[in-house]
Amino acid sequence: MRTSFLRRNLLLALAAGTLLTAAAFKAVDPEKVNITVKESKFSLGKKQVNLDWSVSLVKEYLGPQDRATESATTRAYVYDKAGLTVFENLDKEKKPTGKVNRLEMHLILGKASDDNPRTIFKGEMKLEGLEIVKELTPEKVRATFTAWTETTPLSSLTHCNFVKDGISIDFEFTGGGHQLRKVSIGTANN
Repeated sequence: MRTSFLRRNLLLALAAGTLLTAAAFKAVDPEKVNITVKESKFSLGKKQVNLDWSVSLVKEYLGPQDRATESATTRAYVYDKAGLTVFENLDKEKKPTGKVNRLEMHLILGKASDDNPRTIFKGEMKLEGLEIVKELTPEKVRATFTAWTETTPLSSLTHCNFVKDGISIDFEFTGGGHQLRKVSIGTANN
């Protein structure tokens, strides 16, 4: 009788620990990922990222990544179901710094690569009040970001890059500038 009591309590304790662990790492629903940049604040949900650009804060919101890759200067955490990639800076010894380099949200799937997600971004993204959808054009983006400094030539149909208060936002368009392929938001202080 004592053995079954111990076994039952042990099983209950293991089950509770498993539930707590699962709850601690529960990723946000990919269709409910919410990204905003407003008044110099870059946020995921209600968490402001650009206070210290913490990778752990981003991963706390998104949950565990589907896979990770590494280059000479960054480690990429790929969230296939959410359609986004988080890039973390590496130091000179190729050790993670804990600091976000940038987040990339893909609205059109590009060429398959180790650091590209396998699906498109399905969440909500509003940057300076502009709803980000693949039908955006460089002209509409430029009209919205007039209070930001543009660092790309105005003649560019494939990129628009803006910086303000330590935040950099890069819009990458398809060849003719007819559709938005991806948006990268990161630190302008690299």
